[in-house]
Amino acid sequence: DLEIQGAGRTDAGVHALGQVAHIHLPENHKLTTNHPFYIISAFNAMLKDTEIRVISAKPVTSEFNARFSAIKRSYKYRILCRAAPPGLDKGKVWHIRRKLDLKLMKKGAKYLLGQHDFTSFRTVKCQAKSPIRTLDEIIFSNEGDEIIIRIIAKSFLHSQVRIIVGTIVKVGDKTWEPEKIKCILSGKDRSLAGPTAPADGLYLENVDYARRSSGFTLIEVLIAMAITAFVAILSYQTLSTALVGIERSREQADRLYEINRSLTILSRDLRQLTNRPVLDEFGQLASALTGGPLARD
Repeated sequence: DLEIQGAGRTDAGVHALGQVAHIHLPENHKLTTNHPFYIISAFNAMLKDTEIRVISAKPVTSEFNARFSAIKRSYKYRILCRAAPPGLDKGKVWHIRRKLDLKLMKKGAKYLLGQHDFTSFRTVKCQAKSPIRTLDEIIFSNEGDEIIIRIIAKSFLHSQVRIIVGTIVKVGDKTWEPEKIKCILSGKDRSLAGPTAPADGLYLENVDYARRSSGFTLIEVLIAMAITAFVAILSYQTLSTALVGIERSREQADRLYEINRSLTILSRDLRQLTNRPVLDEFGQLASALTGGPLARD
C-alpha cells in the first residue's frame, strides 16, 4: 500500500478547492514512467464514486512534504446575507437572514492580525502543542448578497477559522463592539469567543510552497556572478580585438579557449544544482564570441 500525505486536515463538511497531497511512488512503478496525466486518470478512476477529484500532478523532490513544506494556507468563508435560503449553493454557504456591517467586521478583524495566543479561538479538542499562531491577512469582499472572508496564515489551530468567523459575525450584526475582539484574545478562554461557524461555508482555497525551481541558493548566485564576469571579460576582449583590427593570435585563441572551458564547467555545475539548463543563453553567447561551441568533457 502507498501512503498519501495531505497538506492538512479539514473538519467534516468543509470544502477544499486547493488541497495538496504527496505520494512516494517507486522508481520502477508503471505510473512514474508515464506522463502525469496517467496518474491523474488512475486516481480519478478510483475516486469516481466520491466528491474528490485530482486535477493536476507533477514530480517533486524527495524532500517535499505536502504538510510540512507549506509556507502559507488560504481559507475562504462564504456568508450569504439575505432572507431567501440558498438554492444551488445549499450546503456551500452560511445562510444569515440579515445584513451584516462589513465596516465593523473589518475593524474587529484588525485585532486578530499578527502573532497572538489564539486559545480563545480553538476548539477544546485541539491537539496543537502551542496556541500561538500568526495571521498574515484577513480580507473581506462583497459578491452580490455574499460576504467573502479570506484568512491567510502558515498554519491554523483546530476550527480556528470557523471560530474567528463566528466571532466576527457577532460584531457584524452589532451584538458586540469591534473592540471586544481584543478582550477575547487576551482572555484566552474559548467560552469568550463567538460560536463556531458552520462547516458549510468554509473552503481550503490554496496552499503555497517555496518556489525552489524559480529561485537560487547563495552558491548558485555566486556561480552565476562568476559566469557573468567571465562573459563580460570575454566580450570586452573580443570587442577590443575587433576594434583594433588585429587578428587573433594563437596566444589569444588559447586564452579564449581556457575561458570557454571554465565557462563550460561553471555552467555544468549550475545545471547540476538547479536540475535544469538555466544557462543555455550563456553557452550560446560564449559560442558566438569564441567562434565555436562550448567545450565538452
